[in-house]
Amino acid sequence: MSQEIIIVITAFLLFLLTGLFGGIGIYSILHQKKKRAIWCFAIGFFLIIVYLLAMFIVGFGGI
Repeated sequence: MSQEIIIVITAFLLFLLTGLFGGIGIYSILHQKKKRAIWCFAIGFFLIIVYLLAMFIVGFGGI
């Protein structure tokens, strides 16, 4: 596969995982599972940071 397709697929998977962990976090808050909600939101926030860093690296021609 070409590098562009791999970048698009990776970005899409990171987007889906971020949404999944955000949804689990909201579900956990609604069902009074505070510790799991905090972990899910932390993982989702980390994935957003990874996504932004990856897009900046790709955008500036680092890869």
